[in-house]
Amino acid sequence: MRKQVTSFYPKAEPASVITGDYLKLVQEGYGFDLKRTLFATSICSDDVNISAEFRSIHERPFVMGGLSGFPFTGRTGMIAFAHHVPDDGHAFIFFGPHIGINSQGVSGSIMRYGQKKLTTCCGAIALALDSLLGKIPPIYKEGDSREFDYQEYYLLDCLTENRDRLLTARDPIYRATEMVYSKIAAAITNLVISAKDEFPCRQVALLGGIIINTDHGHEDYVDVRDFTVLNMGEL
Repeated sequence: MRKQVTSFYPKAEPASVITGDYLKLVQEGYGFDLKRTLFATSICSDDVNISAEFRSIHERPFVMGGLSGFPFTGRTGMIAFAHHVPDDGHAFIFFGPHIGINSQGVSGSIMRYGQKKLTTCCGAIALALDSLLGKIPPIYKEGDSREFDYQEYYLLDCLTENRDRLLTARDPIYRATEMVYSKIAAAITNLVISAKDEFPCRQVALLGGIIINTDHGHEDYVDVRDFTVLNMGEL
């Protein structure tokens, strides 16, 4: 699958490699004690993302992400995460959207466990995109309540802001994923800053990238876009 993945994301590496490399970096470069580090993820709730949740280090990371990986738990969630950091510990947040690339080298779909047909990935982004581009009937009508589907509404609003660019994109799902990443990255940074006084630790590590899911039986990849360690006293 490496050839198929790197044709879209030349710098992508297997998720296990990314996890190991960046955990080593925060340990050796920033003095993090992983036994006293609380991890959070802001990635899509899709079950295929289990390989990118740092579960090999922390079995139950704090979960901020909803559909597409946007941190829908908001400022309340960020403050809760801050309050859960171990005494004299550290905080590490991994964030980003995901996209599927199947064995045929096509973006936006994968073969999932136990299924015989390709399905969309990220399904939430694909649904909003298809509605926006007119490939399916509008998923929402004027007057519809947002109460029980507000996450998809928000995602649709985000893509609508860039409708013209998506209409002319050679690979709309790829382009939409890039746009969503930018939104998530900005949101995570803003939320950390807004909750800076709630963190008991001096440093918060942020690792952002696009998760590339592949057909069942193959390892997922991550295309890292941002890595920073924020010094809370300087924000």
